Amino acid sequence: MLDTWGYLPYKERQCWTLGATSHIKSVSDSIDKLLETPLKNSGSHLDTGDHPEMDDTDLLVPIEILINQMTIRCLQWTVRLGRYDILYATNTLARFGQKPREGHPKRALRVFGYLKFHARGKLYLDPSPISYESIDFKDEDWTECYPDAEEYIDVNAPVPKVDSVPITGFQDASHATCLDTRRRVTGILILLGNAPTFSTLSVRILWKVPPMEVS
Repeated sequence: MLDTWGYLPYKERQCWTLGATSHIKSVSDSIDKLLETPLKNSGSHLDTGDHPEMDDTDLLVPIEILINQMTIRCLQWTVRLGRYDILYATNTLARFGQKPREGHPKRALRVFGYLKFHARGKLYLDPSPISYESIDFKDEDWTECYPDAEEYIDVNAPVPKVDSVPITGFQDASHATCLDTRRRVTGILILLGNAPTFSTLSVRILWKVPPMEVS
């Protein structure tokens, strides 16, 4: 039975998957030995409403900064292995790689605790098309703007072995989410069929307020 977006339950999908179970176990075990305290199951990668940019704890000393940067790199590699669910938390904490405070490594350990107890998460590289029946698309006529546009097809391109696969893009932004700089966080996800093939997240400035004199 398909859900609203045309997805099959994960147990019924017959496709390749991409995960980071071995990597997460290796890193989690190393952190447990380094801290001599097992990671706790946080249930989520970040607290709801948490703003690391407002952390006012003391700055870390150089050796602690190196350890914090190591943990961030491990999180970034975990994202590369398909754990897009921690992309926002990883990107947020990576912003403070040069001058982290005592509260930032604690947040990174929270992410690792979440990963340790949710290590089996994976991406399903499912080429089956998504159902768009629930979406009311509007047909737009762009011929006035691009009257001479035409699709270029390489004559030497190999003959496709499967039918066409739709490409779907999702984009969302959390406007002015940074309470310090009022920057926004924009996320983009590209699906090829039902397979997530690209994900990125960036922080951008919405506006700059010029300095004002108060009389």
